[in-house]
Amino acid sequence: MFLDGDGTIFDSPKAFCKVYNHLYKNYNDFIPANPDLLNSWDFHDICPLLYKYKNHTVEEIFGMKELFDNLELFPNAYEVLKELSKKYELWLATIGTDDNLFNKIPYIKYKLPFIKNKLYINNSNSKMDKCILSPPFAPFNSIFIDDVYSNLISANVQYKYCFGKVYSFNEEWQGQRLYNYVDVANKFLR
Repeated sequence: MFLDGDGTIFDSPKAFCKVYNHLYKNYNDFIPANPDLLNSWDFHDICPLLYKYKNHTVEEIFGMKELFDNLELFPNAYEVLKELSKKYELWLATIGTDDNLFNKIPYIKYKLPFIKNKLYINNSNSKMDKCILSPPFAPFNSIFIDDVYSNLISANVQYKYCFGKVYSFNEEWQGQRLYNYVDVANKFLR
């Protein structure tokens, strides 16, 4: 079973908004970013000062240690993943830039020590894609859970599930959706 990290195991939008709010709170035109209102992968809809002042990029914030200091697992993720690890060979397959992966690797090791298999994909200046999750690396009958449509489409495995809420970056998904870790447990632990 392959699982994405950001937006699937980790509540990255919530952590991103906390960092953004801290960075921009003293600007006169600041409005706090609310992750519940997010609809875009690049945060332009809820973090407009990133684009107005251009002091930081989305990639820079995703690479900041402060993001990982604020990063939490989704509710029930730890417990469900721990149980899944007893039944399935779990792989955490996550994409990031150099700075993001520099901080993400020790975070994952600390937070999810029972997931032994990890695939770190460096996507600096490239498209969002997980085509590596295809034979021969990933058996065709593998299970893959991700929150990003392009990742799901690019993987050549049989069982694909979109995780979480419907966003602009996954609204095209026509397959099965798991909205939270209760859904994940009901699907794979019964």
